[in-house]
Amino acid sequence: MKKGERRQPEILLVHCVDTEGPLDETLEATFARLKEIYGIAVEPTVSNLRKIQEKNAPFIPTDLTELAAKTFSQENLSYLRSWGEVDEMLQSYFSNEFRSRLVDDFGGQLATSWFVMDHEEYKPNPRNKAIGQGVIHKKYADLLLLHPSVRDEIQYHFHPSSISGNPVGAGTSFSNSLPRLTSDLAMRLITFQWFPSTFRPGFHSVRPDSHLWLEQWFPFDFSNQAFETSENQPDLSHGRFGDWRRAPRTWRGYRPSLADHQLPGSLDRTVFRCLNVGTRLRELQEQHITQAFTEAKDQGSAILAFTNHDFRDIRKDVSNVVADVKKVQRVFPDVKVRFATASDAARQHLMLGEEVPHLEVVLDGNRLLVTTDQTQLHSHQPFLAIKHRHGAFLHDNFDQLDGVNTFCYTFDLQTIPLNLVENIGVAVVGKNGKTATALVNL
Repeated sequence: MKKGERRQPEILLVHCVDTEGPLDETLEATFARLKEIYGIAVEPTVSNLRKIQEKNAPFIPTDLTELAAKTFSQENLSYLRSWGEVDEMLQSYFSNEFRSRLVDDFGGQLATSWFVMDHEEYKPNPRNKAIGQGVIHKKYADLLLLHPSVRDEIQYHFHPSSISGNPVGAGTSFSNSLPRLTSDLAMRLITFQWFPSTFRPGFHSVRPDSHLWLEQWFPFDFSNQAFETSENQPDLSHGRFGDWRRAPRTWRGYRPSLADHQLPGSLDRTVFRCLNVGTRLRELQEQHITQAFTEAKDQGSAILAFTNHDFRDIRKDVSNVVADVKKVQRVFPDVKVRFATASDAARQHLMLGEEVPHLEVVLDGNRLLVTTDQTQLHSHQPFLAIKHRHGAFLHDNFDQLDGVNTFCYTFDLQTIPLNLVENIGVAVVGKNGKTATALVNL
């Protein structure tokens, strides 16, 4: 496209899945959440659950009847509780039979971005989550290899640990979880030769520490859940989790401020809006789709992103969103719809190139020398991953030699002796969201 030329108005429809594997919940745990969220303690029985769902529970105050019915609806409690159940859903979701029913205005089939997280080794494991580094990532990496015609991608999702140690507790502090976070990325770089460029936060929550950490590595951030009204959920009031009350309600993204991730500023990453489907809060509605079409028509492009979880059947939600988008499109016949992954959509929307960053890695004695082109990069330095011979995955900083393009790391008694190292991984992230990786096997 020539400079100054008006682009064909286009909606880039992005499906983001917070990919966490199977999830179980006992009846007792469901009623424990009823008490935690709404302060209501009642005997955990199937009969009482049905009363809540049917909005005729005498123990639920009138002003909470609708909220409780939605929170504990049959749909929201329809968890995929084992890998067998998840696999059955995914087999259909990845099939041509399903994807061929969802085609955009350019003949492209649905594309999904799987934002994969790992669960740490905590005990007990009351939700029967898939535990261990790389377990969930490998599952989805294998699926993509089995379906090469599918245009899906894997990106990054992370849940900080709760300071209580509660395995189902909700943490928001990256500072408290940095060793696990960097070890996880180091493991994925060395094990899968993979590094992300695009992020979604656990519990939709960004805080000052994670805001600044994300700025180092991720050019694209699908975190913004700005919504028109308060959700009136007691456990989510006053900005508790996913606080996006000050953020722009736009589908075109914004670059955040250093002082406040919710306000536009001059930092380098772009934060995009991404609303929920199939859950109890901040759900994508027809008015949001209309707004996205209006922005695309007026300004040439918009990214309409929505998210759900792989521990529920995602097929119905996706089909409903696509149907709603096509319904609204009738009012905007000049605006085309294109299915895209999160990183591809950001690249196209921001009109960035497809060039992969330059990366050259040489091990010279005990010194690792890395040459790159800083003008291409979003990451302020390469990401260094080290696998210890005893199995631990480590991360450390480089020394910057010439102030621009050359970095060095020395393996010695001040860091880690080279004879204790099994593998080394290096990754860089381009401003356009393209990544380059290199491995050194010892």
